[in-house]
Amino acid sequence: MPPRLSLVIPVYNGGPYLAESLAAAWAWLEAWPQGTELVVVEDGSGDGSRAIIEGFEAGLPGAARARVQVLVNDGNRGKGYSVRRGMLAARGDLRVYLDADLAFPLDNLPRLVAALEAGADVVLSSRTHPDSEYLVRCDQVGYAKRRHFMGRVFNWLVRALVVDGFGDTQAGQKGLTAAACARLFPDVRLERFAFDVELLWLARGARPAHRGGAGPVLVPRGADDRALLRRHGADVPRPVPRAPARAPGPRRRRGAGRRARGAMSRLALFAPCFVDQLWPEAGVAAVRLLEALGHEVALGEAACCGQVLGNAGDRREADRLRRLWAGAHAAFDEVVVLGASCLGDLRAGLGGGGPRLSEFCEWMLEHGPARFPKPLRERVAVHQSCSSLHETRTAAHLRALLGRVDGLEPHYPARVDECCGFGGSFASTFAELSVRMGRDKLADLGVVPGPDTDAGSAATAPPARVVSADCSCLLHLRGLAPAGARFVHVAELLAEAAL
Repeated sequence: MPPRLSLVIPVYNGGPYLAESLAAAWAWLEAWPQGTELVVVEDGSGDGSRAIIEGFEAGLPGAARARVQVLVNDGNRGKGYSVRRGMLAARGDLRVYLDADLAFPLDNLPRLVAALEAGADVVLSSRTHPDSEYLVRCDQVGYAKRRHFMGRVFNWLVRALVVDGFGDTQAGQKGLTAAACARLFPDVRLERFAFDVELLWLARGARPAHRGGAGPVLVPRGADDRALLRRHGADVPRPVPRAPARAPGPRRRRGAGRRARGAMSRLALFAPCFVDQLWPEAGVAAVRLLEALGHEVALGEAACCGQVLGNAGDRREADRLRRLWAGAHAAFDEVVVLGASCLGDLRAGLGGGGPRLSEFCEWMLEHGPARFPKPLRERVAVHQSCSSLHETRTAAHLRALLGRVDGLEPHYPARVDECCGFGGSFASTFAELSVRMGRDKLADLGVVPGPDTDAGSAATAPPARVVSADCSCLLHLRGLAPAGARFVHVAELLAEAAL
């Protein structure tokens, strides 16, 4: 007889908390009055998580083991892939997936299950529900406020560009019926962060019969601020770090004056809101590279430069955010920006005041190695964004950096200055045109066959990956690309070649 309820837990590098989480989830399932099942998806961890899962399973009585499924991915495929695999493999009539660190307490689950049993097809916990509560350690208040602000900006983008009606799309606790899983998850193509948005778009937009609900959550903040990188599979124990990991030299407090004689330059990394929320791997890779080069790397408190609001016509709010950004970065000597469009907006809006601003490729070309130590023997397609070509003029820096990696074969499209169709709010205002432009760009990059493609030519084989210095363009193209196409920020590529 199939179970009534399945809990699905994707795991990647969960060593510090995994044993406790599995034990807590199993205890909760044991107390549930109907038949239950636990599905654990191990996503290619490198920290012993698989051994912890095997030890947990071995410690269960023989009859109980039949209620546990352990699925092991062939390498690190991403949270979206793991959730999709687990939810489709689950046998329960009702299925709930949750983060392995149990950032959202198990006490919330009865409300989700009750909503599904009452007739909802899709139900999600929401941190913006009026009854939700946050428990925040006193030394984490500033970080929690910054994360909340970034989350609100991201949610505004989701509601403006993708799907409206959800106050919180990213809470790691969602439930679906078996029928909803069977109809929705086969169409989910995003394999990493932000797959939740695609799932809700399918449920709310393309599948109008699927009803969704939202319930309040109690969100505890743990002993440190590792939750972001835990969920995104990073191998460093914090988000973009606030303290040096390898760099010598003295630290100085934010707000202090210029650096003292003999002290090294303090460097800030600005990971725009779409990087932090949708492509955090790029921020993690950039930090690892900058620190490996001997620099102390920090993060200002401001999360958004205001560009998205300025482009939408709200100049007053954009100017306010830009002033907040400038104040938060005033103590730094230099700020490295992960994205040409944000860099261009900041340079224009700040008028040359404040710290020196450098685009990531621009900075790496000046301070990075003349040759990267590890060869990468693959063919990559290179996308250069409109902002990097025409506004910041940093596209040449990307090309020069790739030339420092031995074995790499860059492929440049024939129409190098043709837009991919993203353009911020352009993608939602002119959606059909944006999609057509994106598909044309994918063909020009060689990701999909073009009208003049010779299918038998080795020269027209798809590239191993598409690389760019702008995550916004990569997100747009990845959403339009066929399953299996791989996209990577240049910081991730260089980290592979350097570390």
